[in-house]
Amino acid sequence: MTDKSSKKPPFFSKIRPRKVTITGKFLVVLLCSGFLAVFCFMLFHHYRDAAYFLLYDQGFLNHHREDWIEEFIIRAKEVAIAPNYQEKLQNKQLMELMNLRDYYSGMILYEHDTGTYITAIYPTAIDNDNLIWRLAGSMPAASQVKMDQHTTIEKTVEFQDQVADVYFFSYHYYSFYSWYLLAALLLSILVFLTPNLIFLHRKAKEIKVLKNEILYMAEGNLERTVTANSRDEIGILATQLDYLRQSLKDTIEEERESREANSDLIRAMSHDLRTPLTILSGYLEIVKLHRGDAAMEEQYLDSCLNKALEIRELSDRMFEYAMVYETQEALEMEDVAVSQLLKLLWENMNFMELAGFTVEKNTDSHWMDAKESGGPTFLGNPLALKRVLNNLFSNILKYGDKTYPVTVAFSIEQGHWRLALSNHIRQSHKAVESNHIGLKSVEKIIELHGGSVYSMQVEDVFSVEVMV
Repeated sequence: MTDKSSKKPPFFSKIRPRKVTITGKFLVVLLCSGFLAVFCFMLFHHYRDAAYFLLYDQGFLNHHREDWIEEFIIRAKEVAIAPNYQEKLQNKQLMELMNLRDYYSGMILYEHDTGTYITAIYPTAIDNDNLIWRLAGSMPAASQVKMDQHTTIEKTVEFQDQVADVYFFSYHYYSFYSWYLLAALLLSILVFLTPNLIFLHRKAKEIKVLKNEILYMAEGNLERTVTANSRDEIGILATQLDYLRQSLKDTIEEERESREANSDLIRAMSHDLRTPLTILSGYLEIVKLHRGDAAMEEQYLDSCLNKALEIRELSDRMFEYAMVYETQEALEMEDVAVSQLLKLLWENMNFMELAGFTVEKNTDSHWMDAKESGGPTFLGNPLALKRVLNNLFSNILKYGDKTYPVTVAFSIEQGHWRLALSNHIRQSHKAVESNHIGLKSVEKIIELHGGSVYSMQVEDVFSVEVMV
């Protein structure tokens, strides 16, 4: 007996959900990019003075103050400075002269001889008190001294009525800072957006790759492996999609092999049936024509009977094959007495002994006696159960070794009956390949009864256990 197939529990791949999620990754990228953006802005803000001095020394910043200062000195000779403060305020010529300054410049006037304060005018930018002044803030003392050297020019100017010392000062630094601040802000925003955009682009790319793989699968291409490039939800989806692809591929391959095996079996059995039918027809025609004596006709009838049995065996194999592969949902169940099942079992064991096998009955005598009485009942299909016993014992007859005993055990435990068979395999049939149709038929019938079948082979000993 070479049926080695056993019912194995299905294998399910278990994928533990990863703790690294897309949301978690995005929050980390968001926080890190935000920190880098703030750090970048603070760094630019800290080195604003150094950047200004560098650009000024390199000649990239030119405020053109000399032009209006030179014009101021020339026109000052035609303007008189009033002797008292009230007259100074009403001196329109002096105010027009001082308004030659630009938006970021101012000046202070002192008497040349005594150093007495005369008047002053401050940059319009300071008067507006805009946001740039508050953001620029104060600078270190050393930077302020250097800034004063860059921005303050002292001139002795001759007016119409007196000579004065004029201090021209400039706040063009804040003009530079407004553009510098805008550049720093844009760069910081870029630093913030770049990692987030890269992260989103990668995830979008992974989703696009996954979409293409699904489209390939939809077209019937199941050879391409779906690769998981991350450990987040998209990676888990890719992994499970690859499992689905492989499972679908295996299913299609198994279905193709099953169709091929079915076709091969039908062709083989058609050929096997045609041969004995042809011979049977020939023998029957000879007998019908009475072309032989009584002894020859008896021999021809024996041959016809043998061919009929051969055809029956082949038809039984075809029926079993159909039973295994047909999509049968349920059997018609009825109350079956244990005694009825034991009677069938006893008949098969008796036939085994008549065929030359030794049967060891490891069965409780109480149940062996129950074959003559009703006993307990269970739901089952008598014809299907008879087919189960016939398949199991016919396999022993076909492959069993008569020199070793066949062990049969039957018991009932907790409302379930159990049948166990064990036999040695004949040496001449060890290398014979079986299509396992008989055992598969048994498994299918017992499964429809809500039971289970376990089979195993250890060296040359085959065992099968049925439990319903």
